[in-house]
Amino acid sequence: MNDADGGVHASLFADEVKTLDEAINAAGTPSPAHVAICAEPHAGIAPLIDMLLNRYPARITHYPLLTLVHGDSVLSDIRRIHGISLISGCENLFVRRIGGFTFLEEFLSHVAASEELVITAWNIHAWRYLEEVYGIGRYFPVQVPLSPLDGPAIKAYFQSGDGREIGFVDDAAMVRSSARRTIHIPFIDKDYEIPWPDIDTGGVQGKNTAAEGAGALEDRIFDRLADVSGGNTGVAARILDDAIKDGEIRISDLKLPEFDLDLDLADAFILAQIISRDGVRATDLQTICGEGIQESASLYRLETLGLIELRGEEYQISPQALQAATAYLRRIRMVW
Repeated sequence: MNDADGGVHASLFADEVKTLDEAINAAGTPSPAHVAICAEPHAGIAPLIDMLLNRYPARITHYPLLTLVHGDSVLSDIRRIHGISLISGCENLFVRRIGGFTFLEEFLSHVAASEELVITAWNIHAWRYLEEVYGIGRYFPVQVPLSPLDGPAIKAYFQSGDGREIGFVDDAAMVRSSARRTIHIPFIDKDYEIPWPDIDTGGVQGKNTAAEGAGALEDRIFDRLADVSGGNTGVAARILDDAIKDGEIRISDLKLPEFDLDLDLADAFILAQIISRDGVRATDLQTICGEGIQESASLYRLETLGLIELRGEEYQISPQALQAATAYLRRIRMVW
């Protein structure tokens, strides 16, 4: 979405922006309350950063960590920043292996000693891992997790930048499940299992589109989109793009593909590294994995399954696979 002035994100994430404004306006004390912004992949952290830079162009210096930090020059550059620094991609400061926390520890020492406000941006899975094993939150008293957006916010997000003429169609029908229930018949003292229809009352109610009006139908479409996407703008955008057919969106098409995941240890580890970063290059994966994993084979398998995709030089979690991959990796305790 085109959001050059950051206005739409200031309204979508109003509570988060208020917290950031307060932290920035309070900067200048000898012991500033450093900030950590946290978000899952595709949730809109980059536009939020752009909004801050547009709002405070003379006060904030942005230093993005686009790749895994390999040398001291990056930290030297950060130390030379005057005024408020905004360091994004902070998950690239460490690797989850022995000796992989050196640059993170040096960065945190800089943060603790800094008399200037330091704003950081983190992938939420990397942040939760570091909080679990490192207690990183004590370095950043102000923590700003991006909240999932509701239907009206998702609607405002797309209407702010999508100039396409789109029609909305409510084709929801009664859905009968294949569920079965056990009932007890007392006069013969026996249990029977019978089919039990599960009627989608939302589909029944949705048939009265003329009465509810186009505006109400549109609201229901975006409520559905917010629910399916988990309030994540990037996931919602992918669902919406996949659902648009011949200039129309049918409510039944607002859905995510199903993934039946059963990965081997190497593939799961690679997937966890990708979902814990907003983007990771193959060369960085070689450093992360070491010699014990053939990352190229894992990348091929994960891409074939539709779990990841290559954008430029970086592998990213596919938006439509984010929820399924997160749930799977949490279940096997590879992400928090």
